[in-house]
Amino acid sequence: MSDPMKNLCTIWKTLFGVEPELSLTDFQEDFCADLPLPMFAENLWGGEPVAISKPYRRVVAQNQIAKNVEEMQKTPNGQVNSPDELLSEIFSKLIFSGDNCYDSINVVNSDNVFKSLNVYQSRSVHESKNVIFCTNCVGLENAAACDDSGFSQFVIRAMDSINCSRCLDVYQSGKCSNSIFLSNCYDVHECILCTNLRSKRFCIGNMQFSESAYNELRKQILAKLVFCNFKPMYKY
Repeated sequence: MSDPMKNLCTIWKTLFGVEPELSLTDFQEDFCADLPLPMFAENLWGGEPVAISKPYRRVVAQNQIAKNVEEMQKTPNGQVNSPDELLSEIFSKLIFSGDNCYDSINVVNSDNVFKSLNVYQSRSVHESKNVIFCTNCVGLENAAACDDSGFSQFVIRAMDSINCSRCLDVYQSGKCSNSIFLSNCYDVHECILCTNLRSKRFCIGNMQFSESAYNELRKQILAKLVFCNFKPMYKY
């Protein structure tokens, strides 16, 4: 896939106007700790570890199964010596698939990806493009560390949200843009640390500011809460 760090830089610069001063590993540790990202399991048939969405024990990559699908369709006659022996034999042969990818291109370290392009270390992603560290999402483009969200662009940590753009750490919100730290907001733009607002602009902490005052405070808040020692809004 395209370089995930380059993708992160594009998203970060679009949101904040500067390049990120952290590595991809730092970003994952700081911004993704509470996300149900894919796990990785040893490949039963050899090769690289396999991305999985559940803690399966006996796993192979989807493409390995595809190459052996005819062999795996064989169903020889079974013999029953005892139920215990039968179950033991069955359990020893159970195989689950990981790295599952359907009608998608450039997918790395991800599982259950459908009709998407350029996906990195994500799971349950549908019809999305240029996403990293995302889960349970649909219709995202240029997104990082999102969960249960859809139809949004240039977002970091969109959670249970829809139709957002250029936002960071927004929860249960819709139709919001150019905002950071929102919860249960709708049609909110250029706002910070706001909850339960509708159709507002230039608010901080549910208080109204002028555009110039807002922009000045935004720089200071970004420096304190985003560019160093980031933690999700709900942890304050």
